[in-house]
Amino acid sequence: MRASGLAPNGLSVAIRRVATAQRGPKSEAGDTLLEVVLAVVVLAITAAALLGAITTSIVSSSAHRNLTTDDTLLRSYGEYVQYEIEQQPTPVYQQCAVLGLGQPYSNIMPKFLVPNGYQLAISYIQYWGGTGWVPLAQCLPSALDTGVTRGNDFQRLTLVVTAPTGISESLDIIVRNPHYVA
Repeated sequence: MRASGLAPNGLSVAIRRVATAQRGPKSEAGDTLLEVVLAVVVLAITAAALLGAITTSIVSSSAHRNLTTDDTLLRSYGEYVQYEIEQQPTPVYQQCAVLGLGQPYSNIMPKFLVPNGYQLAISYIQYWGGTGWVPLAQCLPSALDTGVTRGNDFQRLTLVVTAPTGISESLDIIVRNPHYVA
């Protein structure tokens, strides 16, 4: 025996093991209230940032979808108007055309399905005056029978699509007299 009266692997080791088993392998007093509050704050900030990013993504996606619909409708309408005015077997081209009830260009409505709430229209017409675009007041009919053209065989039409949200988008197209001879 040793001087303390205990063997090297004897009683003192056993007492230490029993004492450790009663307290647990190591002391785990738990997390403080401050640590828990800080963890909750970090989680809340992260959740708010993610929610903001998702909301921004949804709003941007909706705006992009609306712009794409506007653009597609406007381009389709432009192709249709151009066909009706100059390319169909009986074109509705009219020199010095005016807009208004009963006028040929005012009756050009697409034969494709327009989504609910959208409106398509020809809002303005300008005429080629030889050096630039001129309004109706300066439009001079061409003398097709003499072969002299005064330059208004070309027309610039401004097409407009108005979305249900009230936002409008426009597109200018150029149409020509189907009987025009260069």
